[in-house]
Amino acid sequence: MKNIFSLLFIAIIVVSCELASSNAKNSSDSHQFIPLDAESIFNGQDVLVHFYSDKDSTQAANKLFLDGLDTYRNNNNAEGAIELFTSSIIKHPSPKAYYELGNAYIDMGLYDKSIEAYSMAEQLGYEPFSKLLYNIACAYSLSKDNQNAGKYLEYAIKAGYVNLDHIESDPDLEFLRNSQHTYKSHLDRAISGMSDADNLFFLHFKKRFPKVKTPLEIDMNLPTAYFEEAGYITYEYEQFISEMRDEKFSREVSKGFYYYAALPTKGDFSALIYIMRDEFMGDESPLLFRLATFTEEGKIIDKKEIGGQQAFTETHKKTRIEKDTITTYICRNNYEKDPYKFGYDENAIVSVDTLEMQKSYLDQFGKIIMLAPKVDS
Repeated sequence: MKNIFSLLFIAIIVVSCELASSNAKNSSDSHQFIPLDAESIFNGQDVLVHFYSDKDSTQAANKLFLDGLDTYRNNNNAEGAIELFTSSIIKHPSPKAYYELGNAYIDMGLYDKSIEAYSMAEQLGYEPFSKLLYNIACAYSLSKDNQNAGKYLEYAIKAGYVNLDHIESDPDLEFLRNSQHTYKSHLDRAISGMSDADNLFFLHFKKRFPKVKTPLEIDMNLPTAYFEEAGYITYEYEQFISEMRDEKFSREVSKGFYYYAALPTKGDFSALIYIMRDEFMGDESPLLFRLATFTEEGKIIDKKEIGGQQAFTETHKKTRIEKDTITTYICRNNYEKDPYKFGYDENAIVSVDTLEMQKSYLDQFGKIIMLAPKVDS
């Protein structure tokens, strides 16, 4: 029986690596463009692609949005408005529809859903940013989560929310204000940091990362739109991505950097995954995924390569993230023909070797802690 379980475990690893190898060469055109539905409108990566690539349905989406706004504002029907705002987003996602969806969810007492909707509005660039962050703080306070309520109130003030009288009287923040220590500490930090441009710059950087849930499997098969407009990280954010600085001082800037995911975290840090690829190779370029953790002020804590490969000649990584645990399979493809003579294009993968399985986890301070690797014989 023990031997059977061992064989099953090895088979699972091999299958995982074979799935990874089928995506080892990024084939954007093979990615099916799947319409949004009521569940996928909260999948940050799906929404990002639709936001930038599906522009044909914007008129119909806007009509549904205006109908929802009329239902919500003029008829005081939050439940009916939620249905219309959701239909609008399915047609074509927009930050204003997500923002109003979040407001309607709050009126219905669905605070977790309101935070999801506000987070999507944040990712798509809703303005004014400070008002959005303030509403997230209110949603957390109403859901009796003082730590996050205080954190987002601090963000809102640093981003420019200056109506302190309203903060002191807003009934949505009553639960947070009743926790005097949490409320005062975040308020004091916020006011002292109102002119901190670096802190605000980091808030704008991290808000573009698609919000994802775990378990998450690294997907190397991303649509073309992701690399044309949707996911591109501009070089103004080089202070947060050290590889950008290396590229900037090279003779030719050949690497492109792309937003991939913002992981949910329990501590006071941000865990962000970005993609690197060689722009000269275009759609044929292998993708390399890096996880970086930052303090809430934007200072780097830790960094780890967690998926993909830098070149087809190297091994590749298949990664699954579940809660705080990161499981990575190191795999090597075996090709039908010698790739050094015949290259990799139209060169079939005949088998995959599993070299090892690595496990790591994110601790409460944002450090990526490696566990002992397991090697399969």
